[in-house]
Amino acid sequence: MPNKKTKNSSRTCDFKNQPNISKYFISDSNYPTSSLKKRSGSGLNSGVQISTGDFIYTSFEDSPLRNKLETYLFHINPAEILIPSNLNKEAETLINNFSLDRSVRIERFNHNVLDTSSVLSHVTEFYTQNKSAVEDIETQDIQQIILTLPALVVSCLSALITYLSSFKLENILRNLKIMKPLETEKSMILSATSLKGLEILRNNSTFSEHRSLFWILNKTLTKFGERLLKFWIAKPLKDLNQIEERLNILTEIMYSDTIVFKVVEKSLTKLPDLERILSCVFHHKCSCSDFINLLQAFAKIRSDLLSISDKVSSEILVPRTKIILTELPELLDDIDRFISNIDIEAARTGDKTKVFHNISMYPAMKKCLDEIGAAEKQLNDFRVDICKVLKLINFRYATVAGQKYLIEVPNSNLRLIPTDWLKISSTKQVSRFRSPQIIKLCNQIDQQKELLIGHAADAWSAFLNDFATYFYKHKRVILYLAELDCYFSLSKVAKEANYCRPHIIDSVEPIFNIHQGWHPIITKIMGEENQFVANNLDMNIQNRCLIVTGPNMGGKSTYVRQIALIAIMAHIGSYVPAESATIPLFDAIYVRMGSDDALAQSKSAFMVEMSETSEILSNATSRSLVILDELGRGTSTNDGTAIAYATLEYILSEIKCCTLFVTHYPPVVELEKHYPENVSIVHMGYILKDNEDDLNDIETVTFLYNVVSGVSKKSYGINVAALAGIPKDVLLEAQKISQLTEFRSIIKRNIKSLMQKFASLSC
Repeated sequence: MPNKKTKNSSRTCDFKNQPNISKYFISDSNYPTSSLKKRSGSGLNSGVQISTGDFIYTSFEDSPLRNKLETYLFHINPAEILIPSNLNKEAETLINNFSLDRSVRIERFNHNVLDTSSVLSHVTEFYTQNKSAVEDIETQDIQQIILTLPALVVSCLSALITYLSSFKLENILRNLKIMKPLETEKSMILSATSLKGLEILRNNSTFSEHRSLFWILNKTLTKFGERLLKFWIAKPLKDLNQIEERLNILTEIMYSDTIVFKVVEKSLTKLPDLERILSCVFHHKCSCSDFINLLQAFAKIRSDLLSISDKVSSEILVPRTKIILTELPELLDDIDRFISNIDIEAARTGDKTKVFHNISMYPAMKKCLDEIGAAEKQLNDFRVDICKVLKLINFRYATVAGQKYLIEVPNSNLRLIPTDWLKISSTKQVSRFRSPQIIKLCNQIDQQKELLIGHAADAWSAFLNDFATYFYKHKRVILYLAELDCYFSLSKVAKEANYCRPHIIDSVEPIFNIHQGWHPIITKIMGEENQFVANNLDMNIQNRCLIVTGPNMGGKSTYVRQIALIAIMAHIGSYVPAESATIPLFDAIYVRMGSDDALAQSKSAFMVEMSETSEILSNATSRSLVILDELGRGTSTNDGTAIAYATLEYILSEIKCCTLFVTHYPPVVELEKHYPENVSIVHMGYILKDNEDDLNDIETVTFLYNVVSGVSKKSYGINVAALAGIPKDVLLEAQKISQLTEFRSIIKRNIKSLMQKFASLSC
């Protein structure tokens, strides 16, 4: 397999002709669609990131558009995908499209590998044949753990074992403790639609991290901290205790005067990618130089933390931080043993034959070195005989072009050279020779050096293997450091941008108030010279739905995106862009924004919109946050209005969750009359310059971007068309048609109202 370089590939490991290890790669399996109920499909995937030692799995029932599969692909962000030969068409199409967008490699394998009659024994044998990684787990318990996994997860695990074994990378899977479900009760999974619509991990223009929420929050100092922060952002918490714990840590970092945090932050600066180097050590693919970097980094961190241990116990208040800073030096107490046996300079040059101080630990290497030493002593002693032959008082061997132990003789003395000496090279002034004894000893040295190189490689491998037995302990160290890095990043962002600490409420009667909140991404892009207009939000158990209307380009989508981003930031345990914020503990955040087609899957933009809305209606609960932006705009006005109205009414009557609903459809606003206690209507403020005196001029709208109570009179789409440069003749004609249509609508409403009044009078 060709070695593929990617933007995120690590230089610390050289896996030639092996899988891309810089990201996860996954094994995916789906039941054929025909074996399930109509228009649905089930599937799962398991993923392993070889470069960091992480293993995750999930199983799920999916929709016809495979929305969940797409969501999990976004979260895992694989570098390679393994799929069976009988994967259903819908899933394979989605995987192919996803792979093309990100240059992901797809490997296919025979679906017979997933035969349930053989995969269980294959996986069980894999974990029981080598107990070193699971030595504290009994064989019976190993079998029980495997049996608790979904059947298809075991099948995918079997496929991964087979695939990785061909590259001798399968050992990363041996510890069952690293297996973690992608979904947990304590965190949300933001859908692919939400990740894209809110530009959480990358923007929708260049598809890079720039101008995304991750870009805003990422001030991490390390690569492993950056990866963990991305994981936090994509999987917000729904456990209040964990959220408050993170917020408490940020508060302490931001406002504590202790020197502890300065020392820790400095220790994190300029660290190499310890997580990837550690994984390279585990796979015995680590260079001496990188290994030394790892050891020295660990040693420095331990030394730094030991120097402030007394202050940690007396000055750090948050228990979680105190635990991390106390445990880190203890977890690294074995580092001195390893670093004391390494010759730093030799390791830097990569010379494994000289890298160990205590060579007695490696008898094969010691024997070679003893043999080399004995031969070199004989060569040194032989100089006395050379002096006698050449009639010299003193003699030193010459070294030319890497050839040692040469007897260099002036050409004027060649008559003294014995006939059995072998001429090696010559110049106009001198000739160089070796005697039979020297040739024999040099050959012995060369042979022993070749053996030494092999034994040194074995010794180095044994040394790495010894270190790798502490892999999961050192992995824990790196996770602690990554966690601290994330806290420093979030606290730095909060302090620089003047964010506030949100008040999170875990109640069945939610209160969702934001005072003077702003959009974190747009504000950063605009800079201080362009003031972003801050806005408020006021929702509660009664007033739980906000219908947002207003002119095109007035800021409706920006406003609801802003609310969603603030909610997500609060749930990852971050401060938020507002003067104050009270936010309910949501169990999920669903966002449907914009239009996106799936032509490669033969799905229109409207079909995609309806499918994603269906997912929201199926999964949202009374404790969710739902944001729908201009639902129904992809079809006729009548159908779009009907769908938007019915959808919002269903949310109000059945789901009863916090909802922000952006619409241009006047009938949708009528829901306020049916649910007066639950629905509020706002619009984005504007100033209208109505050119009534000049029928040949277009009315002008000035956007204020502030949220105002009440319904917007019109959408003022013609004004946007004018801004876009549509010819004036077209605009004037459009304005006449719009006014005529509006006049007819008014007449129809008045006639309907009069008929209702007559009907009531006749009764």
